[in-house]
Amino acid sequence: MKKGAVIIDVACDDAGAVETCRSTTHDDPIYYEEGILHYCVDNIPSAFSRTASIKLSSATLPYAKEIAQKGVEGALKDNKGLRRGLSFWYGKLTLLETAEKYGQVFFSPDDIFS
Repeated sequence: MKKGAVIIDVACDDAGAVETCRSTTHDDPIYYEEGILHYCVDNIPSAFSRTASIKLSSATLPYAKEIAQKGVEGALKDNKGLRRGLSFWYGKLTLLETAEKYGQVFFSPDDIFS
């Protein structure tokens, strides 16, 4: 990233998705590393738990309905978005990043459900 950029990690995991993120608090929320401003307060949505819960439910309800109507396999076959969230399918690793990280065999969900 370019110097002067900003990273906002709303669910900070130390050394997680962003290598330079480390947990901060609302009392001392920001720091600079490598010229990049970091805001990495743990679990920001919990500060607005009711709103976060409503938004999460609204965003996920259509997927739950689709799974209820079509079954898991039918929903995965018909919905590429659901397939992108799949990690394993009957012992097959379907998450590319994990397969690469651990040197495991990757099975494309698109190939499994085509």
